[in-house]
Amino acid sequence: MNGFYKFIYRYTHPRSYRHNETLWPYIRITRNQTEEIAQMTYKGQRIKTTPLSELRNKYTGDVMLAVSGPSVNTINFSDMPEMHVMGVNGSWALKNTLAFNFYIIVDMHFFDIKPDIVEEIVATPDLYLFTTAHGIKRILERTPAGQLHCKLVFIEDAHCRIYQPQIAATSSFTQSENGLMFSRDIRRGVCDAGTVAYWALQVLYFLGFNRIIIAGLDMKDFDKPRFYETVANKLPTFLPSKVDALILPAFRLARRVFDEKNIALYNLSLNSAVSSEIFPKATLQEIFSHHSADNRIARRTLPATEAAADRSQPSTAVLKRQLQVRLPFSSKSATSQL
Repeated sequence: MNGFYKFIYRYTHPRSYRHNETLWPYIRITRNQTEEIAQMTYKGQRIKTTPLSELRNKYTGDVMLAVSGPSVNTINFSDMPEMHVMGVNGSWALKNTLAFNFYIIVDMHFFDIKPDIVEEIVATPDLYLFTTAHGIKRILERTPAGQLHCKLVFIEDAHCRIYQPQIAATSSFTQSENGLMFSRDIRRGVCDAGTVAYWALQVLYFLGFNRIIIAGLDMKDFDKPRFYETVANKLPTFLPSKVDALILPAFRLARRVFDEKNIALYNLSLNSAVSSEIFPKATLQEIFSHHSADNRIARRTLPATEAAADRSQPSTAVLKRQLQVRLPFSSKSATSQL
């Protein structure tokens, strides 16, 4: 029957609507004046979701974003004070170490190959699960709506919004020179850049946090298992072909957007392929020390020649010109403190 409905949808809609063909006629939505999805039914049953407008700028302070790189296994999370935590995909393996408040799954393949993890996530009370209409459909195909205890939150690809035609780049988002975009208001959609981490950064920007600390953002050693995998059960990845051409330029754009709002980002993966000029690298100890941590992070962020010339203490001029690095004890940028 699914194939029959797909055929009917294709026959009755232009090609630009093709991304909706697996949703119709099971899912119906209503949008409100902010353009977000305000109401959804699945096979005639209303599904409770949390409107994005209720979450806009609701939070402040620090948040941990846990992604999947092998470097997660080197982090001592006991050095981390209590804070909000967002996970993606398989980072649920840290559930006994980190108390997740938010979660994002936008890879439909993950729903199919890790149904046990998804089942645990949707059964977790008060956890905000951000996913797409396609993700919610996959959840409801396996789990009755009455057994969903998490708080579902709709997010959409900005170019492929539900029951709207696929669109090209739009000026309503922050755009870089090479056509990449960053959504400041995810009620109008989230911009894709080949990795769920980029979706997560846009969601965290929308939620209002002042400082984002990222664990597992390695973007290298793709031949190695993710931190929650073994060699025997390692799943394939398509990231290697996207890193230089797509992901790193997108992260540079994100850094620019966060700088404009004085939001700090730290990467706990000290050997990450994401350079310190994009996201400063630091340990948890350095971030939460109120003494010389800013100097250590600053030297790690500087180009090698300037760092060598300034090992004892980075100058005000150097910090102002090169870093845009945030002090570990403030949500304001280093340059605004100097």
